[in-house]
Formats: sequence, structure tokens, C-alpha cells
Amino acid sequence: MKIRTSRLLLAYSAVVMTAVAGVSVTKAVSQPKVTAFDTIDVQRLNVREADGSLRMAISNKALFPGLILKGKEYPHETRRNAAGMIMFDDEGTEDGGLIFGGLKDKDGKVSSFGHLSFDQYMQDQVVNLEHWEEDGKRAAGLYINDMPDAPMDMERFSRIGAMKDGPEKQAEIAKLKAEKLIGQRRISIAKEAGTALLVLRDADGKARLVMKVAPEGAASIDFMDADGKTVRTVTPAAG
Repeated sequence: MKIRTSRLLLAYSAVVMTAVAGVSVTKAVSQPKVTAFDTIDVQRLNVREADGSLRMAISNKALFPGLILKGKEYPHETRRNAAGMIMFDDEGTEDGGLIFGGLKDKDGKVSSFGHLSFDQYMQDQVVNLEHWEEDGKRAAGLYINDMPDAPMDMERFSRIGAMKDGPEKQAEIAKLKAEKLIGQRRISIAKEAGTALLVLRDADGKARLVMKVAPEGAASIDFMDADGKTVRTVTPAAG
């Protein structure tokens, strides 16, 4: 009886030890490897999912990505002097980012900018927070935009972007506007040339109400018609 009991205990112990070892191995396999660094020097860092899809790119100017839609990259002329970070959705399409830059040139002129934005699905930015400075002029603000329901036609946009400035290019841009394929700014909360501004625009991007406070303190509210003409101005003196 004692021999049989001992064998049962040994068998039970073996099963338990095997189970524990299996759990330990599973935990070791499932836990991600972590490597610690004090400092990393890198020109570009791509953050990817396990399947290789790109979710974030942090880059210097030289390697900064263009516009990426569903994994395909298109040139983006306005990013030539930008460094920063771009985020991508589950389909490999850009959906927001942070870019910045600035310098003083050999003539002593300062230029600087910073831009944080969030994009509509398969479209451009619907919210952006930014500042810029150039030739002594400065502006900073929060901007909210309307974007078309249709996805961006990057083949067409790239073709127009590559055209030389002139009447033909302007005609193509006018067609995009007529087809409502270009976004429109709707709300601006900003400081421009020292004046605090709140601008509300209609669906065509035309300012219809402008609230402003000048640097010296003069305040006003302007109501505009569809042609941009001021139809009424309210000031503290007017009541």
C-alpha cells in the first residue's frame, strides 16, 4: 500500500512540475523582450505592428516621410524642412502628426514653425494647432476645418502639385474647389499681427463673423455677407 501511494505521489508531482514548467515557458515566450538604453542616436525610428504595418515614424528632416495612404508614399513638398512625428491608422494611412523647425539665416532673418494636427479618415487635417514666424511676422492658433467626404485623389493632387505656377495650375485648383475636393477652414482662434481673433466661416470657407481685439484693446464684432462685405459692426461704444 505504501509503495503504491508513493508511486501515485511521484506521478502527481511529475504532472504538477510539468504544468508549472509549461506556464513558466509560456510566460517567458509571451512577454516582450525589453532592452534598456541610456541614449540612442537615430535619424529615423519606425514603430510597427507585429505584422510589419507602420504605426508611427519619428524622423529628422532628411528621412522625413511624405504623405502615406494605405502604405503608399506620395511626395509632400511642405515637409522638406520639417522634423517630427507622423502617426498612422490601422490601414497604414496617415492620421495625424507633429512637425517643427526653425532657424536664423545668414542675414539674421528668423523663421520658425510648429504644427500638431489630426486627420479625417483618408483625408487631411480637421484639427490643427500651430505657430509660425517669418520676417518678423508671427501667428499662432487653433484651427478647425471641413474636409470632403471622398478620399483624397493623390494621383490628381500630385499631378497638379508638380505643375508650374501659372494660369493652367490655377485653373486646375479652381476645378478642385468647384468639385468640393479641397477642405475649407471653418473656425480660427488665433493671434495674428498682435490681434486676438475668432473667425467663423461658412461651408465655402468665407468669413461670416469676426471677433477681434487689437493690441491696444479696441474690440469689435463684424458680420459679413457671402461676398466678404461687412454688413454690421458691433463695438462696445455702439452697445
